[in-house]
Amino acid sequence: GEGQFLARRDAQLHLDEAQLIGAYSQVVSLDLRDHPLEPTQGGYAEVRVTEGTRYAGGRFDYRQVVPDVRGFLPIWKPWGALLAGRVRAGSITGDVPVTERLFSGGASSHRGFGERGLAPFVTEADGREIPYGGAALLELSLEARMRLGTIRTIPIGGVVFFDGGDVTEKASEIELGNLHWAAGFGLRAHTLVGPIRADLGYRLNRFGPMEPSAGSRFAFHLSLGEAF
Repeated sequence: GEGQFLARRDAQLHLDEAQLIGAYSQVVSLDLRDHPLEPTQGGYAEVRVTEGTRYAGGRFDYRQVVPDVRGFLPIWKPWGALLAGRVRAGSITGDVPVTERLFSGGASSHRGFGERGLAPFVTEADGREIPYGGAALLELSLEARMRLGTIRTIPIGGVVFFDGGDVTEKASEIELGNLHWAAGFGLRAHTLVGPIRADLGYRLNRFGPMEPSAGSRFAFHLSLGEAF
């Protein structure tokens, strides 16, 4: 019955035990951007490796690897126009703790979904979807940025973006030809603390039953700082 299914799920995700986690984390990065907050050209690459181990005081042995590559190419300097792209992947293997599982969706990842809305999920008895995360992730983003003018001396910019990605239980389950795709546009108010950003994403495919956030086509995001 449903009770037995929930018990099996809780055991599989380690929800029925204490989540004592100890890990060592290493990061290697190369930053060739002209500005860390509002880059207009250059690139950035990073690889983050996290090793969960009992030797760090935790109860889980796992390894998480997350590479992240970004590029920025000016295409029309008089209007501050540029193309920005990003590829981010992730994989976690071993005895995966539920708190370290991977999610996508939100203002700084896949803008076709709400925060952490793109992930494996279970449906509760009342119909609610509960995302619990996956062990493999892929995100692709491409956007065009341009200055639009000023409002009371505040520079205003606009973007058009195209986001794709998926989160699955295994890396082999990610289908490059069948990712979740979304397109959208946004506005930027460039302030002293960084751009205040508003984005509206529209899902282009995979929004039917059995998909994450089924039936939801639009997602609105309000945040501070560029998406990447």
